[in-house]
Amino acid sequence: MTSVNSQRAGTPSLQADEISDLLLILRDTKVREQDPQRLTKAIERIGELKAPAAVEDLVQLITYNRKFEWERDDVINEIRLITIGNRYPAISALSQIGKPSLPAVIKVVKTHEIGSVESENAVFVVQTIFREHLSEGIDYLKEAASVASSPEEVQRLLNAAEVLNKRAK
Repeated sequence: MTSVNSQRAGTPSLQADEISDLLLILRDTKVREQDPQRLTKAIERIGELKAPAAVEDLVQLITYNRKFEWERDDVINEIRLITIGNRYPAISALSQIGKPSLPAVIKVVKTHEIGSVESENAVFVVQTIFREHLSEGIDYLKEAASVASSPEEVQRLLNAAEVLNKRAK
């Protein structure tokens, strides 16, 4: 039996409808509070679809912290490896979308202190997008710094480039 998602992915108009439906979920604050699993699945699906239309919404969710079922009690019953992309699903989705995510991600770096969750997650997206050629990611951040509008933005972008440079070594 074919799933609804695989049927929808077959045609552009159905895919656009699915993206529209998913965007409604991303934007619904009640879903965030009452059904975080639904939100997580919507974020993951947006990433699978590589939907640039969702970038701004995903950036708003860059600090959305997924809780796993086995973490919900006060006692942790098992230990599992959790990657940053699993913990913060918007990171993975933005990374899957790739270069169309970069302008919005750079804006996050420019507007948040290095060391903040927002900035760290944004830098991780840049790192993931340029994983094959990390020096290009460093250059991208430096280029953004060269046209930044304030000394704070310049410093934040240069700091982010330095973080990537250290990770490249």
